[in-house]
Amino acid sequence: MILKLAVPAVLLVLTLPALPAQSTVSPAEFTSIEASYQVTYGIGDASANARVLQVHDDLQGTARVVHRISFRRDTGPSVGNGNWYTPTPAFSVIADVSCSTAAVPSTAMSTSFANNHGLDKTLVADKKLFNFPATEAYYAPASFDYALPFSQPFTYSGGAGKGLCWELAVRSRSFSGTLPLDAAYGNSNGPGPWSFPGGGTCKASGQTYPVELYTNGSTTDWSAQTLNFVVTAHYLPPNANAMLAIGGSRDQWGSLKLPFVLPGTTTSPSGACSINTDWSVTVPMTTDASGQLTGRWNNLPIALGATGYSQVVAVDNQANNWGLVMSWGSQLQTVPLFGAPRFGVVTANDTSGNGVVLNAPLASGLVVRFD
Repeated sequence: MILKLAVPAVLLVLTLPALPAQSTVSPAEFTSIEASYQVTYGIGDASANARVLQVHDDLQGTARVVHRISFRRDTGPSVGNGNWYTPTPAFSVIADVSCSTAAVPSTAMSTSFANNHGLDKTLVADKKLFNFPATEAYYAPASFDYALPFSQPFTYSGGAGKGLCWELAVRSRSFSGTLPLDAAYGNSNGPGPWSFPGGGTCKASGQTYPVELYTNGSTTDWSAQTLNFVVTAHYLPPNANAMLAIGGSRDQWGSLKLPFVLPGTTTSPSGACSINTDWSVTVPMTTDASGQLTGRWNNLPIALGATGYSQVVAVDNQANNWGLVMSWGSQLQTVPLFGAPRFGVVTANDTSGNGVVLNAPLASGLVVRFD
C-alpha cells in the first residue's frame, strides 16, 4: 500500500537536464528520456559504406544555424554482445555529411538519397575524420557523445512544410563491431517502460556473488498511465530484514553526493557497499531462505516520461562494520507516447545512391541533437 503512493511520487521526478539555447533534440520527447528502440545506422553499422539520411519534419517553423549533429548510444547491451557493462572502445570514422531543407516530407521519402534533398543541399563535411570516445552502458539516457562537427555551418530556414534533411555517408571505420544507437520507433502508441542497472554493489556473507537487483514495469494500460511494478533481488542474506529504497536522483541525496561508499566497507568481506540513490521512500521487505527478494504491485499510476531509481538494502551483521549489504541502483523510466511520425529514414549499406525507405508508420530513426 505504501508503494502505491510512493512509486508515482518518484516517477513524477523528471530528469530534464538543461541544454544550451541553440540545442534541439529530435524527437523532442526524448530530450531527457531514452527512446524505446535501437538501431545501428550510420556510425553504428559495422559495414564499410554505411549510409543514412533522415528528414525531421518536427523542426519546421524555427530557423536555425546547425554546427553539428550528435547521436547517443543505446544503454542496452553494448557492442552487440549482450553485456550491460562492456564499454564500446574509442573509434573513428571518415565520413561525408550533407544538410538541406528537405524536398519532401518524411511521409513521402524517396529510395533515392538525392531526391530527398532540397536545392540548398550543402556538403558540410567532406571526407572528414571524426573521433569518438569510449562509452559505457549504465544509466539512461546516455550523453550525446557521438558528435559530428561540421566544417562549415548549415543555415536552415525552418519554412513551413519543409523539414531539415541530413545525410551521413561513412567511408571508413576503425571499429569492426556494431554500436546500438538510441532510436525512436514512429507511430508507437504503447511503448513499454525500460529498466537499467547501474552503480556499485557488494556481497552478502555466505553468498558467492554480489547482490543483484532488477526492477521492471509491464504495461497494463499505457493510455491510462498505469503499469505493474516488479522488483527482484538475488544473493542477499537468507531470511533477513530488508528494504526497498526509492528515490528520484542517482547523483545527490541532500548534501550527500552519490554514489556514496560506506566508510570501512572497502576492505571488509562484503567489499565496497554504496548508496546509489536518495532514499526518499523505504518499503520494508524480507528475503527468503535462499536470499532472494521479490515484490509486485499492480496497476500503479505513473507519469509518462518520468525517471525513478531504487536500491535494495538488507541486514547482514557478518558483512561489514555497518551490518548492511546493498544492491546496485536500478533505474526505471517510462517512455513517452510517440504519436504521428515526424521524421523518416533512408538507409543503405553501399554507395549506390539508393536505399530502403523506413517512413510512416514504421519509421525507426536515430534520436539526434542539433547544435
